[in-house]
Amino acid sequence: MNAVILAAGRGERLRPLTDTAPKCLTLVGGKSILQYELEALDAAGIQECTIVVGYRGSQVNEAFGASYNGLALRYVDNRDYGSTNNLYSLWLAREYLQSQTLLIEGDLLFNHELIQKLVDDPAEDVAVVDTFTDDMNGTIIRGQGTVITEFVLKSAQGEGYDYTGAAKTVNIYKFSESTMRNHFLPGLDRYVVEKQTNIFYEAVLAELVGSKALRMSILYSGDCPWFEIDTPEDLVTAESMFKTR
Repeated sequence: MNAVILAAGRGERLRPLTDTAPKCLTLVGGKSILQYELEALDAAGIQECTIVVGYRGSQVNEAFGASYNGLALRYVDNRDYGSTNNLYSLWLAREYLQSQTLLIEGDLLFNHELIQKLVDDPAEDVAVVDTFTDDMNGTIIRGQGTVITEFVLKSAQGEGYDYTGAAKTVNIYKFSESTMRNHFLPGLDRYVVEKQTNIFYEAVLAELVGSKALRMSILYSGDCPWFEIDTPEDLVTAESMFKTR
């Protein structure tokens, strides 16, 4: 099993902190967001990780080099980070996504227990989610039992949208080799060929789940803390959540 971390974006809402460094190198409790992620992957026994960089990407390479503890690192550069979204970043790493893969976004704080919980889950294709609350935004899912029946992107959540029974995607996933090769990567290819590169990769997942080409299981984060950092206010909350961990 390998992992891919998407860390190409500038992090506009974290300015001025991101004026001189990429978002994933933002410090929380003296450690960068990316270091938290790499520590969790290493502790869970993952051996290879591809990091897609973009804005000030050379700083990420300089910070971590070719390995982190037992985790071998490689870097893919999205030079068009300013005009593309994470679908394109993921597509650029397609050469390294031909096996069982963990997909993680580079602005998340979590501990290794959450990654271990995902690795140990017997289902082949899994989305980590949390119960939706009013302070959350982004892609949500609906499910039946432990299976996802619908991905709903933020763009489809209009005014007055009913969030009853919804769960928020944590932006951490596990995919089988078969799903990557036969479904997810071909879906990314199609969007890139059609020059639709400024969208989220969840658009592909929404199509696959909606057409029943992909059966994805739900894994609630439960008592494993996580936090997505977008703003300076988020940093304050994250410092409080993770200061004793």
